[in-house]
Amino acid sequence: MERRAQAAEASFARSSGRIALEHAIRAAELYMKAAGETSDKAQATHLRSKCQELIALAEKLKKRQETATTPPQSDILLGVLRLHGNDFPPWHGDPDDDEFELNPGSQYYTDEAPFTLSATQAQNFKAWTRPAELFGLAPDRDKSLDEDILMQVHEHCDLVQDITTDCSVVASLSAAAKVMVGPHAVCTGRISAEEERLMGLIGEHDYAVEDLHSPDGNTRKLLIKNPWRDAPLIVGTGGPDTGRDNTTWITLEDVAQHFETMYLNWNPSLFNCRQDHHLTWELPPNYLATSLVKNPQYSLSSSTGGSIWILVGRHFVDAELEIARSRRGSLAAVARQLGFMSILVFDNGGKRAHVSGPEIYRGPYVDSPQTLARLEASPGKRYTIVIDQHELPLPSYSLTLTLFSNSPLEVKLAEERMHHNLERTGAWSRRNAGGNSSKATYYRNPQYKLVASRSTPVSILLSTDNREVQVHVDVVWARGQRVTSIRVKDLVFSSGEYHRGCAMATIPMLESGTYTLVCSTFDAGQTAAFAIQVSSMSPLSLDPLPAEAAGRLRTTLGTFNPVRGEGGARASLTASWLTRASISVYNVQLPDAANGARHASSVLLRVSVVQGWGSEQVTVAISGDGQFREPTTDLRTGDFDMEPDKVQREDNEVK
Repeated sequence: MERRAQAAEASFARSSGRIALEHAIRAAELYMKAAGETSDKAQATHLRSKCQELIALAEKLKKRQETATTPPQSDILLGVLRLHGNDFPPWHGDPDDDEFELNPGSQYYTDEAPFTLSATQAQNFKAWTRPAELFGLAPDRDKSLDEDILMQVHEHCDLVQDITTDCSVVASLSAAAKVMVGPHAVCTGRISAEEERLMGLIGEHDYAVEDLHSPDGNTRKLLIKNPWRDAPLIVGTGGPDTGRDNTTWITLEDVAQHFETMYLNWNPSLFNCRQDHHLTWELPPNYLATSLVKNPQYSLSSSTGGSIWILVGRHFVDAELEIARSRRGSLAAVARQLGFMSILVFDNGGKRAHVSGPEIYRGPYVDSPQTLARLEASPGKRYTIVIDQHELPLPSYSLTLTLFSNSPLEVKLAEERMHHNLERTGAWSRRNAGGNSSKATYYRNPQYKLVASRSTPVSILLSTDNREVQVHVDVVWARGQRVTSIRVKDLVFSSGEYHRGCAMATIPMLESGTYTLVCSTFDAGQTAAFAIQVSSMSPLSLDPLPAEAAGRLRTTLGTFNPVRGEGGARASLTASWLTRASISVYNVQLPDAANGARHASSVLLRVSVVQGWGSEQVTVAISGDGQFREPTTDLRTGDFDMEPDKVQREDNEVK
């Protein structure tokens, strides 16, 4: 009984949070039973003392967890309990040893699930056997010593990767056999054939780290093992017991140069508090993927501050196995097909973040189903934790967010800064992708009428499904009418420089009124779908404006033939009723261009609408803010009004 109590106490020392509390309670109960069974008074006193000590530790741990305990979201966990045709019951901690005791007359459990072997594996397969049978252990042995027996390292290691698919499994087992806490495995990336030949390395391959050595206190070496039996000899520096079982001593500097990734073990029991949050994530449409508006986000704060470790784990699903089975190329290529995850941390008062930057922590985007972030929190400060992804192939995922700390944390879903949100979708096509405001075709861009009934802070997010397209948003004082060009005095606010994938404009206070919102790409003709989200503290309205010239009659003025020497051409305009119009010039062709004498880009044009003659002539509308421009794009005037009375008294001309 005492030995079982010691085993439970050891499990308590290796655990944290709720699991540690369960082990502490069980160990205290076992020590109390052991004290009642022994006839030695001194031993009984010692066992009762151990029991009281564990009870005190359990009470202390329970108080720490009272504010940190998060009940598991059972509906989310139930959805992932069946995987690859097998059922996996949920668990909340290490099982008791009693669950593995074989009752009299009972038989050991036999797993009937099919386990597919390749032809080569089947040829080398002998039988399935239990570790106790393999090591010849007696049935009546002290099972608390099994770990020491089964994990002992012999002179010769037969744990190699000959006919298994995943090198990371064998490399991890090789490292685990050394019972190390520290370096676990290292992985190469894509390397050249020349480097493979010179260093004896294999590209996109996992190696076990079995030992560390610093002979003089300055030189640091790692014992690297290739899990392949017939493996190239790794070029190293040599060291104690080198050259055995495909192992080589390599300096830490060479490891940093030739390996891409190092996997490290870490011990969760070092933390006193733990929280688990289970969640589902419906991935957003492609036009929102460049932003964070649909990403899982949590608000986090600690009254005492200190080190907080944030672990995100993606639950396995059958669909990922299908992707792996249909792989093309190496395992590393398959991992890339399964997408990448990362953790972002913002110092923004625990409010939701809409775009990345400037975050205080940005983790690497990894292709593994787990990713970790470490945060040194300030006391009382509230942070926002964001789970981000890149190229995850499935439409939805379930995940677990686990937080480790030494003091209780306050964790909740992050809230929006603004109470009201509007979202509209659209697209830049060949017809309406007008480019930036320096382009003559800027007026073609998608535009919206924005109405604010009262003053309010406003946040505008523009995101697109093409990460390479640079986008921008302008808020213009134009009374909800379409904008043909932007003057500085009319610009209320903008998103600043053009940004790839998404852009954001934050207006501290937008006065009540009617505005025009213009969505543009940097270059004209760039096509992409987009979404625009407007957030505010009071209700707004956002409506798309009709395309340029929508609902208007188109009248062709004919072909302009500039007269040599005059450098211009004129046409008369008439109207029978009050008319609003604009003039566009396109398809400029010069007679001499066919002979190579002159090109259209060498001619500068301007379109003007004038009224009257001579000194009484008045300019009604003009293209390009009065500047002559190359006719490589449309030349267009702004809108102007034609009144029949004035047209009858005075001639209107376009020239």
